[in-house]
Amino acid sequence: MSVRHVIWTITPTKAPQPVLACNRCGGQQPYESSGKIRLNANGKKLDAWLIYHCTGCGNRWNRAIFERRNVASIAPAMLVALQRNEAEFVEAVAFDVQGLRAHTKRIEEFAGYAIEKITPSGNGGDWTHTEVIVALRRPLALRADRLLAAELGISRNGIERLEVEGSIKISPPHALRKPVTDGMRIVIERAAWMW
Repeated sequence: MSVRHVIWTITPTKAPQPVLACNRCGGQQPYESSGKIRLNANGKKLDAWLIYHCTGCGNRWNRAIFERRNVASIAPAMLVALQRNEAEFVEAVAFDVQGLRAHTKRIEEFAGYAIEKITPSGNGGDWTHTEVIVALRRPLALRADRLLAAELGISRNGIERLEVEGSIKISPPHALRKPVTDGMRIVIERAAWMW
């Protein structure tokens, strides 16, 4: 068996949204990250929040990154990222689902993504199988069967059938109907490969 190796680097396109009680809408509403950090200094103490807005009315919610922290205890790189509102830092906070769970039990997650496919050099044209290694930039609420269906141009039923036949193998096992994970490996026979 000769194997062609491919890396799929997947970047989610929409951050999770906490569902919170909105005092303007009068009910539970999803809140969306504004992408903006708010800082408040009080002497040598600093507060940092990521600002969210209700998707229904625009009401504001400040999600604490930290509160009343001594400025001297904050890593210089983090302080600069906060002060400059650096996009990568803000995105990391916005995609931190575990951090959101401290504020609410209900979080809307999205399956939208952008994908970059790289075939490392040294992969010849005489291959019988392709091994896809999934690299996630952030956690993603996308099932493996949906990813494969979209990328291979096969229905999800067709993907299931190929797994039952052994033409598609996923590691960890039995993960076809579970969210994709960083480092997931998918081996696909050439006959099933559509692109």
